[in-house]
Amino acid sequence: MRCFDIHTHILPGVDDGSDSMDTTRELLKLQLKEGVTDIIATSHYDTRRNRQDYDHIMELTREVQEEAKKLDSELKIYSGAEILYSRGVLDDIKDGKVPMIAGTECCLVEFYPSQSFNEIEEALNNIIMLGKTPIIAHLERYQCFIGKIDLVRDVVKLGAYVQINSNSFLEGMFSKNARFIKKLLVNDLIHFVGSDCHDMVSRKPQMEKTYKYIAKVAGEDVAERITVTNPEKIVSGEYL
Repeated sequence: MRCFDIHTHILPGVDDGSDSMDTTRELLKLQLKEGVTDIIATSHYDTRRNRQDYDHIMELTREVQEEAKKLDSELKIYSGAEILYSRGVLDDIKDGKVPMIAGTECCLVEFYPSQSFNEIEEALNNIIMLGKTPIIAHLERYQCFIGKIDLVRDVVKLGAYVQINSNSFLEGMFSKNARFIKKLLVNDLIHFVGSDCHDMVSRKPQMEKTYKYIAKVAGEDVAERITVTNPEKIVSGEYL
């Protein structure tokens, strides 16, 4: 098995993810064990309290890439950010202050869980108007979408992509979220999986289990597409 993890908090000491390079190394080792060969480092970018310095993030990404090479010469680390849509963020994106995914025009964007569909739709349209392609981070967390497949279709038609967290697939048959995610999966409305890993205790990557679950529910070709083919395209600057 080989797969990409497009949503991680592996850069050390910049947000609520990895607290040190030692933790980062352990996360990288676990990712390798689970078959992950390509990782996008998406530290939080929040204009209110976590406005990361672009140059610092780029340098940290290079440092983590060097550590990754020591573990496996084929392990690749890409730059990125998990951008909280908030006041001032459009200006920062426009001014090139926010790391895009692998230096492309694609970005990972998150919202507040209670935001309305209209607010999210307007935000996505604003980002698209800047010439960027938004990936909605962990869509399953936003109350306005749960159980509403048509609204997910609407944002996909608008030009956004959908990312779901790996652990959300594994919540079990009695979880409302897991049932909703299964519907998204069989309706081809999930474009990416990301672990959203933060540490080695409560928020570990679970990409291998998730890949197997997706393959069982929707087929090996779907699992391959949303964990390998689609991420390969976006880091190359291609549209899906």
